Formats: sequence, structure tokens, C-alpha cells
Amino acid sequence: MSTQNPSATPTPWLKIGISILGLVALLTVILLAFALPALKSEPHDIPLAVAGPATAAEQVADQLEAKDAETFDLTVIETEDEARELIDDREVYGAIVIGPQGMTMYTASAASPAVSTMLTQMAAKMSAESGAKVPVEDVHPAADDDPNQRGLAAGALPLALAGYISAIMLALTVVGTLRQVIGLIVLTSVAAATLIAILQFWFGSIAGDYWINTAAGALGISAAAWMVLGLHAVLGKAGLGLGAATLILLGNPLSGLASAPELLPTGWSTVGQLLPPGATGTLLRSTGFFDGTGSTQAIWVLAVWVAVGVLMYAIGTTISSAKRRKAQEAPHIETEPERSPSPA
Repeated sequence: MSTQNPSATPTPWLKIGISILGLVALLTVILLAFALPALKSEPHDIPLAVAGPATAAEQVADQLEAKDAETFDLTVIETEDEARELIDDREVYGAIVIGPQGMTMYTASAASPAVSTMLTQMAAKMSAESGAKVPVEDVHPAADDDPNQRGLAAGALPLALAGYISAIMLALTVVGTLRQVIGLIVLTSVAAATLIAILQFWFGSIAGDYWINTAAGALGISAAAWMVLGLHAVLGKAGLGLGAATLILLGNPLSGLASAPELLPTGWSTVGQLLPPGATGTLLRSTGFFDGTGSTQAIWVLAVWVAVGVLMYAIGTTISSAKRRKAQEAPHIETEPERSPSPA
């Protein structure tokens, strides 16, 4: 039996066509976001230092650029101390240090286990080509309990979902602007404290100060939550769908947490770091292993998302309030019910 209302106006063909094209475009973006990192990921512009006497360091840098100019973004420096400082400041992922005994490869698995593994393999290849062993030293290791940071990589989706689910719950079940705002602050804080506690104390995936890590997680979850809540305030339920597509279907696979932004396809890596999941991952790596160094861009990205979300929420709630007031002030015309004629 058909459930359509026979008196309903048929949907215009133009609207149907636009909906189909929009859905196909969305599915295309989703496919690219998930498939390109898997199929086309290759190292590009990985920051790497070459430290040593000027002539020797320049020679090594020239050899690397001759083999593949796009893989590394090289910085030539003079001393081992400078190399360590650049690694600690998250300016480079590693360094080739040239000393009296030969070359040593410095890595930082805390910054990216994937890049650290790549540099280790590169050192083995250099050893085979030169006939002289190139030892590897991890000068900034990841946590002992999770050296490959699998927990942090797996935590990208729950962190994104925490903001998204919080916003949905508040948008659909809580009435009142002040209540929604307070609810968001409490929800994101409790969610961050819980998720970071699991990642840090149970999984051992991150180190550092727990409360600083929690603040970083709360900022990331708040950015996601405010974005979705703001989109809902402006676009209604369509905003919830747009938020899911942005955070989960696009932001999660492009976050770079499972590898590094420089291992994602060119262009997509930049997009990933400009979305809350990618910025949150970068921020947590900085607070968890580098005392917050290298977190400035991520903090700004998340702060902008919070500000944009708050602005959209303010605009949406203001418009909704104005519509409600207008509806309440509209004059109501009362009509008397039809009277049946009295019997003669």
C-alpha cells in the first residue's frame, strides 16, 4: 500500500537533480579521502637535517636531492647539538649527523613512527651502498608501552566522534541556549578527561602531563562540537550531515595520525591539518612528547574552528529566536464555529 499523500505537491525535477548531483559529489569526496591515502601515499617534503662540516654536509645533501628531490626538505647545519635542537623543536623528523667516525641517523619515533621506520630503512640502504655502517639513534622515542603509537592513531576517530556525538545530543535533546552552551563545555571536558586517561594510563600511547594533554584533547573535541552545533543552528539537520562528512568521512582519514601528514598525498595533507581531527592529533603529539613545542598552528586551527562554530551558533539561535517572536506576535484570527440551523 502506498504511503504517499495523494494531495502532496510532487518534488520539482530540478530539486531532485541537484540532490542527486550533491550526493554523487559527496560520495566522490569520501572515496577520494579514504582511497587516496591508501593508494597514493608517498613521502614528500619530509623535513630532514644534515649536520656536519660544511663541505661534507653539502655533499650528502646534494646526493639526497639528486636521488629524489621531492622526498625531503633538507636543512644543512653544522653541529650535532643543532640537529637535536631541530628535532626537539619539531622542525625536522630526523637528521643525518656526520662525525669523525662516519654518519649517524637520528630519528624521532615520537614525532612519527612511520617516518622513523623510513629513516631507519634509509640508514640501512646507506650502509649497504657505502660499505660503512650507519647506526640509528632514536633521540626522541615514543612511549615504551606503545612504540608505534597505534593507540593514538586509533584514537583519532573516537576523538572526532566525541565532538560530533556531543553536538548531536545537545542539539536534539537540550532546549535553551545557555543550557546547550554549558552542556557543551561540561561534555567536552569530561569526554577529554576520560579519553586521554585511557590513552595515557591504560594504553600508554602518550606521555607528558595528563592535564595538559586533557586540555589539548578538550580543545580538539570542542572544535568539532562547536562546528557541528553551529552548522545545526544555521542549517538544521542538514548541518549534522555536513558535520559528519567533514569530521569523520574527510577529517579522520586525512588526519595523518596513522603515519604523518608528509606521507599523505600532496594537498590532501594540508586539508587534513586544517580540520579538527588532524590538528588535534598534531597537538596531542606535541603536548604528549615535545612539551607543547610545534603546537602553535594546531592550536590556531582549533581555535578558529571554535570561533567559527560559536559565530554560526550565535547567528542561528538569533534567527530562530526572531522567528519565534514574530510567530508569537502575529495576530490570530479567531473564527466562530458554524452553527447548525435550529429545527423549525
